[in-house]
Amino acid sequence: MIRVLIVERVPFMRNITRFALECSGHEVIGEAVDGQQALDLFHLYKPDLVILALVLQKIQGIQVLRRIKETCPDSKIIICSAIKTQRMIDQAMEFGADSYIIKPFQIYSFISEVNRVLGLETTPQELVQKQLLSEREELEQIAAKVLTRTISRDELQNFIQKVQGSSHHV
Repeated sequence: MIRVLIVERVPFMRNITRFALECSGHEVIGEAVDGQQALDLFHLYKPDLVILALVLQKIQGIQVLRRIKETCPDSKIIICSAIKTQRMIDQAMEFGADSYIIKPFQIYSFISEVNRVLGLETTPQELVQKQLLSEREELEQIAAKVLTRTISRDELQNFIQKVQGSSHHV
């Protein structure tokens, strides 16, 4: 089982990322909400993969990437960010990112890219659809509402509770 550290300041995105990873058979060993916590958890747990946001407090994600790659150049790191400028993507790749996923993402594409970076066979689409099809559309709709700030507090809270309730805890 692949051990993954999620670094994301937005609780909703951490929950979606955890949900997608766990449904595809990966183990989320930690969640960091800022850059310093990311570095601390990385050195504590030595994960197989880091899913790293760029916009973080204390230490920005691009600096977290640079620091991890300086000390552990073989570590696998996927940037997951809403920043989609070519300059930022190029900078992340120069600092050693293994991939750059733009948020919001489709769950199947996210899982496929995670597996590609890890050198794993892509999860068959039928399996992903069987596990996630009913959730996928709802996740995308909720993500769009969050990004456009058109979601009500109650709707978001209900959805987060649903996602948390469906997480597979190891």
